[in-house]
Amino acid sequence: MDNLSAGEKVHLEILRRKYLQLLPIDITKIPSDVLEVSEDLITRLSHLIALPSVSEAIAAQRKSYVTYTLSSSLSEPKPEEIVLMESRALISSSGSTGLRTWEAALHLGTYLLTDQGNALVKGKHVLELGAGTGFLSILCAKYLQTASVRATDGDEAVVDDLRHNIAMNELPDEAKIQSGVLRWGRTSVDQLDESLGVVLGADITYDTSIIPSLVATLVELFDGSPELVVIFSATIRNETTFETFLSACSAFLHWTEVVIEAR
Repeated sequence: MDNLSAGEKVHLEILRRKYLQLLPIDITKIPSDVLEVSEDLITRLSHLIALPSVSEAIAAQRKSYVTYTLSSSLSEPKPEEIVLMESRALISSSGSTGLRTWEAALHLGTYLLTDQGNALVKGKHVLELGAGTGFLSILCAKYLQTASVRATDGDEAVVDDLRHNIAMNELPDEAKIQSGVLRWGRTSVDQLDESLGVVLGADITYDTSIIPSLVATLVELFDGSPELVVIFSATIRNETTFETFLSACSAFLHWTEVVIEAR
């Protein structure tokens, strides 16, 4: 340290003391002549502290692991938790909204964890549209005793993360849950199992420009499975947008609106 200026020596001494405060020991009980910290370590610590902080916008794009603890009235199996890798950003840098779990998915999941909701999916072959992080698909496959689940999204990058989330929740069995790209109005659904019983969707009616394609896919699904039950959950951010979806459905499908109070 002899080649350092007086100011640099003071700075390093401050860093040394801060470093020692982070140690999981009581430094007051150690003789001062023993408290030697590597000069190289202090220099590196100084470099890290000097790095510019990451902006909130960039930080929001970074992915992290989120654990959702489930509350259910079901007796068996007793749901515990779902762990997902997701982003805090509402919209990713690529323009996707599928990298985070949205409120409507959580509310629909809460409903499916009731006896009434579980009866709709138990033992059924389930397809999720716009699955995003896969919260609902993983919930169905892991805890709701569905016959099978196919989680789909129109964004390949989202589907890649979805596969990671499925594996992370210990659901590697492809007979139980599968994932894939399905672009509404453009991808044929002929390859789907004719025994498909339930279609799920959460927060996928937020944009009027995609509603015609979404409804076209629903009509095609009903053509293959006339007894199909479709359950959509939506957060009403814009009344006009939601009315556009309902009007489009009315032209081709019979539907019932159910208001579920948030718990």
